[in-house]
Amino acid sequence: MEQTLQQIKTDRTKSRYLRAFKAAFPYTIPVLTGFAALGIAYGLLMASNGYGVLWAFLMSAIGFGGSVQYAMVPLLTTVFDPLQAFLLSFMINARHLFYGISMLGKYKGLGKKRFFLIFALCDETFSVVSSVEPPEDVEKGLFYFFITFLDYFYWSAATVAGALIGGMITFDTTGLDFVLTALFVVLFMEQMKKKENRSYGMIGIAGAVIAAMIFGSENMVIPSMIIIMAVLLFMGKSKKTQKEDA
Repeated sequence: MEQTLQQIKTDRTKSRYLRAFKAAFPYTIPVLTGFAALGIAYGLLMASNGYGVLWAFLMSAIGFGGSVQYAMVPLLTTVFDPLQAFLLSFMINARHLFYGISMLGKYKGLGKKRFFLIFALCDETFSVVSSVEPPEDVEKGLFYFFITFLDYFYWSAATVAGALIGGMITFDTTGLDFVLTALFVVLFMEQMKKKENRSYGMIGIAGAVIAAMIFGSENMVIPSMIIIMAVLLFMGKSKKTQKEDA
């Protein structure tokens, strides 16, 4: 009897996980196509600079920074400067602070899963998770977990594939690091197709331009994020005040 109950419990757990996986997977397909190109390009770049499969895998599995991983390749080939590496990483990934704050509500009460969800949160995962809700018969925590895990897996696997390919062939890799910029442009254009997102897109462009004019293109990331956040907070307070007055 006890064994039967245990088997039923195991089957129910498997069923929960399978439903969540099936519900999450379709939302990650666009990310898969993007990460396949970007990850392979990164793996090729690592291989062309003398770093093998293990290094590419560890950088993706532990660092998991996308754009910052590309930026770190030149630093790996020169004398290591910890302060420069820290500042560069912080500036490039400062936007994740804002992502994290906005996800506090969705990730609340998810138990131990939230530690991995926080660690593996990236631009593409944020874009998906912030805009979709799980089906009624799917557990919220598992739904978000599988979206995050699949995106994480796609990136790590693609970088390993790129490093393997790069170890077998040799060619000029000039321009490979531009693929990340191209992806951001495509994601931005996709978001701008929705009318409700256009005002926010314009705020982002204006904030970036102002920060670049004041602080220069090399130091604009953090100031631009502060400007954008300040404007959005002001807009939020203004809308709240208008509702209260109405």
